[in-house]
Amino acid sequence: MIHLHCKTLLQALRRLRGLLNLPRQSYQSVTIESDQDGTTLRMADANCVVSVRMASIESQGSISMPFSDLRRAARSVCGRLCFLDEGHRVRVDTRSRGVVRSDLYESSPAVAEVAEPEWLISNDRSLGKALLEAAQICDPQATRESIRCLLLRGSGGDIVATDGRQAYRHSGFALPVDAVLIPAEHLARFHELSRCTAISVGRSRDWLSLRASAGLQLWSIDVRIQNDLQFPDLSASLHLAEQYAMTISLAEVDALRLQDLIDGGRRSADGYISVDVGERGITASCHGHMSNEAPRVEVQLTDSHCQAASGTQGCSGLRLKLKAEYLQRALQLGLHELHFSAGPSVNTWGSKLLFAQGIDHGSYQSGHAGQPHYVCMGSIHPTSSPLPFARVDASASAAAITNS
Repeated sequence: MIHLHCKTLLQALRRLRGLLNLPRQSYQSVTIESDQDGTTLRMADANCVVSVRMASIESQGSISMPFSDLRRAARSVCGRLCFLDEGHRVRVDTRSRGVVRSDLYESSPAVAEVAEPEWLISNDRSLGKALLEAAQICDPQATRESIRCLLLRGSGGDIVATDGRQAYRHSGFALPVDAVLIPAEHLARFHELSRCTAISVGRSRDWLSLRASAGLQLWSIDVRIQNDLQFPDLSASLHLAEQYAMTISLAEVDALRLQDLIDGGRRSADGYISVDVGERGITASCHGHMSNEAPRVEVQLTDSHCQAASGTQGCSGLRLKLKAEYLQRALQLGLHELHFSAGPSVNTWGSKLLFAQGIDHGSYQSGHAGQPHYVCMGSIHPTSSPLPFARVDASASAAAITNS
């Protein structure tokens, strides 16, 4: 017999449904298992098995029901529910105003549990944040399956992601893998990763296993390894030892001004930010979708500075443009240095921008995560140039992000 409060059950079902992106009326099976250590709810799809373990009182046993039936039972009462397995059916007892009500529901097949890895490696909470950040870079609608995935590489403790227009890498984690690809879509919705207090990672033959503690709940997520896919070669984009043509270092106060500029001026995901470097300093402007729209808002970055690489013509008189979405992501990652590196051709359209902070050009020690590195595509040209706005598209990104 399993006892659960309706509110606790509904909250867990809502998160499981969100992780697997299921409709409210889904008939996907949910397995509930209880023992003296607590109660576990488990659901799965083709590439992911996810479960959450919670504290419970006086519960023992196991039942499986369709998600929609379990949700309906939990919504029918405000109080405790009692589940009892009766063969091919599950009896649900509820009590309201002293009246006990019993309902019978058809049981469903039990959700298979992924075998626990032989060993799990503990990491600090920064691993969860890095996995969530990387997963949100990937494009779940991409036609190329490999860029819907994250690359995890144990040799450098790397987590790498790209959507073909931007790329992300965070290194220094303890990962028990050589180099594997896992689907990113489930992790992108696993917001508990950003507030987990402890996280461990392990691997079995076909699954990468994550165990994360968030509050009073223990989350287990097992993601199927994609053995038949090949990840793009991002070495050209994420090579940190190259010489940059220009670097803009943002002061903390100017980073906040830019964030306010994006939040207050951008009306759509197609908005752009231009950064002008002139004799009076650095100025940022917010533009709309079309290149000939006048800036809606303009801010002066008085505490930031620009530095040109030796042998270049200097920074003054240059205009840098990139999507507001990309700049906002860099700021949210806490990256306040923007390095511009021209593409391999004479034409600088679709040039490469690397955001970084406190770059360590040496190797990272496994288990000691450094700062994330983030690359996106933009354009740079003289401020007086009448050239139209450089759009960021697949052709522009091909110069920096190539296939292996």
